[in-house]
Amino acid sequence: MIIGRIELPNNKEENPDGNHLYLNSVVVQSWGKVYFHGGTMPGGEDNFIMNDTNYFVVPNIKPGKYYLSGFVTGDTYNSLPHKDEDAIEIKPGQIKFIGSLDYLGEKQGTFSKLAGLPGSYKLRPAKHPTELEMLQWLKRVGAGSGWEPAIKRWIQDVGGKP
Repeated sequence: MIIGRIELPNNKEENPDGNHLYLNSVVVQSWGKVYFHGGTMPGGEDNFIMNDTNYFVVPNIKPGKYYLSGFVTGDTYNSLPHKDEDAIEIKPGQIKFIGSLDYLGEKQGTFSKLAGLPGSYKLRPAKHPTELEMLQWLKRVGAGSGWEPAIKRWIQDVGGKP
């Protein structure tokens, strides 16, 4: 399982265009796998987004190498560069926290708006939620999922009380 968070601000300071942003998908792909997907967005592993927190969970993936290819905000796909060193290695029964990130929109010029081009953005690491906080949240919302033993083990591994 892969977990993380991408916070999308709805204030003018960090989102200059003032659009109401929401995270509706993350695109996590397996190294070398071809994904078939209808529509204009690329396909990836099944994932769940908790809209009130912008936490994402990519459960029940097979062990192997994955990468965060991008994420979808509203109807815009935000691609992320990936290199071999960015691979997320998943072992059997592992829960991998890939970080808590803040999305920072940048003011889009008139020409690019008229041309229908997506705006640019940056992602910066955030202090919260920490890995332990995300695991504690997952323990609460994942009750009955079958992941409880792995979640408790990872909580202990990062210094928390199961």
